Amino acid sequence: MEENAVTRLAARIGAVVGLEIELERPKDPAHGDFATNVAMRSAKAAGKPPRELAEELAGKIAALAEIESAEVAGPGFINLRVGDPFLLDALGEMGEHYGGGFVERPERVQVEMVSANPTGPIVVSAARNGAYGDCVARLLARSNFPQTGPVSLSPGERYEVTLPMDGRLLSFLQQSLGLGAMAFV
Repeated sequence: MEENAVTRLAARIGAVVGLEIELERPKDPAHGDFATNVAMRSAKAAGKPPRELAEELAGKIAALAEIESAEVAGPGFINLRVGDPFLLDALGEMGEHYGGGFVERPERVQVEMVSANPTGPIVVSAARNGAYGDCVARLLARSNFPQTGPVSLSPGERYEVTLPMDGRLLSFLQQSLGLGAMAFV
């Protein structure tokens, strides 16, 4: 079996409770991140009722740094919620290309972001299209499509954006962005 954050967590729990642990994802997320039926499988050998054994094991499991909580449910299930140490371990497995797709024969795709007159005012809907187009281009690049750089303005150039806003929003933007009174005029 491939070693990953989940198998390492199962091994750590197994070492603490002295039993082989199988972790499963509950059908209902309200039941936690993982669940195990180890108490029901081991109750006969331990000579205890499954729920009583589950309560004993849950106390030991909850002491692990990777576990935020361990709760007994039903006849002897143990529902687990993982904490930050587990999440950090899992995130450490994700390499630079995690989540990226793979296209066998990538084609050249052109993403038109904004078709506006760059010397005239841009309305909100056209400005929004730039952000949307940038997101689409980034997703395509992440999926292994060839990409060329975006067209950008040099620092000395200026766009004028016409946004309908009331005085409160204008004041808020000027203060929060540290811009002068003429920045949005």
